[in-house]
Amino acid sequence: MTTIQMQRREVVLTRTLNAPRELVWQAWTEPKRMAVWWGPHGFTTPVCEADVRKGGALRIVMRPDEEMRVAMGLPPGAEFRMGGVFEEVIRPERLAFTNNAFDMEGNQQLAGYTTVTLDDLGGKTRITVTTSAEGEGPVAAGMLAGMEEGWSQMLERLSAYAAGAQA
Repeated sequence: MTTIQMQRREVVLTRTLNAPRELVWQAWTEPKRMAVWWGPHGFTTPVCEADVRKGGALRIVMRPDEEMRVAMGLPPGAEFRMGGVFEEVIRPERLAFTNNAFDMEGNQQLAGYTTVTLDDLGGKTRITVTTSAEGEGPVAAGMLAGMEEGWSQMLERLSAYAAGAQA
């Protein structure tokens, strides 16, 4: 009998965005805005639903573009699904939510938890994202290994979105 070991990872990322805190808050809490920047490079977010209140649901579906899909060796129609619940909402400074990753059949791959803190720097915003996840098996191991890079790319996309939203 093979024993599968639970694996866990935590990542803390801090960036300073050239955008006011209220705009960054809106980017994190308004689904139409979130869908523009959510996900790593090479992904779109065709489904983004967020009921941003304590106990409210979060549901996101990301799709790789064709180049990314081929590079990752994924079949046509591949999607990455995430769902969670907002556990803390303190406007405009803090969000905390579960973020669980699911496969195409709806089986949970990772159980995650993320906090987002926004500090007002007088027209700029310092954002700190603390995210952790755990899961079992080779798929989870691969997802955990890519966490820091994926979240870093998301913050790059958020930064570009926030800068452009002010222009």
